[in-house]
Amino acid sequence: MTVDVARIDAAGRRVPAAAGGPGTPGRVHEAIEAQCRRTPERTAVVAGTSRLSYAELDRRADGVARTLAGRGIGRGDLVGICLERGEWLLPALVGVWKSGAAYVPLDPAYPAERLRFMAEDAAVAAVVTSAALRETAALTGAGAVLVGDVEPGEGAPRGSENRVTGSCGWPGTRGTLRTSSTPPVPPGRPRAWWWSTATP
Repeated sequence: MTVDVARIDAAGRRVPAAAGGPGTPGRVHEAIEAQCRRTPERTAVVAGTSRLSYAELDRRADGVARTLAGRGIGRGDLVGICLERGEWLLPALVGVWKSGAAYVPLDPAYPAERLRFMAEDAAVAAVVTSAALRETAALTGAGAVLVGDVEPGEGAPRGSENRVTGSCGWPGTRGTLRTSSTPPVPPGRPRAWWWSTATP
């Protein structure tokens, strides 16, 4: 799977981002929304034979965000992502960010007990997954959000009155992960063993 997140103008030229300049998006999902407004039909994601334009990526991400928000999930929550590498992986990640939550990667190839432990330890509010992986995701004990049931949102080019643009409640955090060498968290101790991926 490849993803193009560089800033591109209407003529297809890559434009260097002016770090900290006026109007510079501060979050990944905001950068994607901005790019969507500039070149909505340009290819953003290539996954095997599937291609998503920036407009379709943004619409799918909006749909995921709306579905999560409809379940009361947002700022301060963690959401599991249990998907194969494919056309829905990036929309799921961006959708979690748009909802205001942060994601926890749950590799469907992991043993059942490890998936269950990771989800319980992180206290994920839901797991975004596919119909094919529904049984695997169910091992976590969290409610499933099936990407096949997600209704795409409005997307950036259609205005902002109905858009979901959350702000992550974990300052600077976009996702958390547990390494294979990370020990279990002792009873009564905060989840200090979780590594966080963050933006400056």
